[in-house]
Parts: sequence; C-alpha cells; structure tokens
Amino acid sequence: MTTFSQIVLIAFAMSTVLNSAEPKQQSSMSAQKTNVIAQQNTKSTQNTKPPTVTFEPPAFVTLADSAGFVTKMIKIRNTGGGVLTMTRAQASCGCAGATIQKNNILPDSTGKVYLYVNSKSFVDTINNVDFTIHSNASNPEATFRIVVRKPENAK
Repeated sequence: MTTFSQIVLIAFAMSTVLNSAEPKQQSSMSAQKTNVIAQQNTKSTQNTKPPTVTFEPPAFVTLADSAGFVTKMIKIRNTGGGVLTMTRAQASCGCAGATIQKNNILPDSTGKVYLYVNSKSFVDTINNVDFTIHSNASNPEATFRIVVRKPENAK
C-alpha cells in the first residue's frame, strides 16, 4: 500500500533525476537522501499498529432515574497506531440506543458515544445492556456494558 508521503518522495526523486542542470555529484546526493527518507517512511508504515478500541470507563453501573431512563456518555480511546473509524453502535436490546459523536479518531485520541436506555419494561431490579461498537480496529466488535439498576420505588 503506497502512502501519500511515499508518492511525494517518488515524485521528488524523479524530478531530481530529470533535472539536468544540477551537477552529477549534487544530484546523486539528493537521490541518496530521498532513498533514505523513503525507506524510513516504508518502515514506519509497516510497523504501525492497527487502531484499537479502549473504553473510558470500561463499564458503568448506574441507577435509572425516576422515569426509568439512563443517559450516559462514554469515551472511546484509540490506543493503536492507525486512524480508528467507527461505523456503528448497536445495542443488545430494543430498549437502548447509541449515538457516535465522532466517527474518526486519531491515534491516542478520544471520541464520544452517547448511550440511552429505557428501563421501564425491565422486570428485574438489575439488568445488563451491552453496546457493540463496530469499527476498523484490531477488536472490530468491541462491547461496552451498562448495568442498570431500577430505583426502589419503580413499578
């Protein structure tokens, strides 16, 4: 896979070779420098780790409000080397939804995902709702869990 910087370096090398007004020794040195830079860029591209999804915090335990709703914001950190692209967020049940605030996250940066849960139909006092984040990461289907407790006075 050729990166933009490699293409620019190749074009620079070609223009240096085609420039006949430059003395041979100087032209040769420029070509050598270009080759060294191209090799370094190729190595750095080959050694790049793929993006990786990390949740901040890793999970939530929360109490639903008196109306039975939970709204939480989580941060998604890209701990890998490439750009993380989140394609969708999927909840484990129809009582929940998620909104991705920022689809593309640079390495060592964070994005936000807003999670919503309607616990009105929950029968048990403690329920787990999982959210799967689909992306191009090394863990392409990372799952985040919210443990929702219904208030004591909830029906």
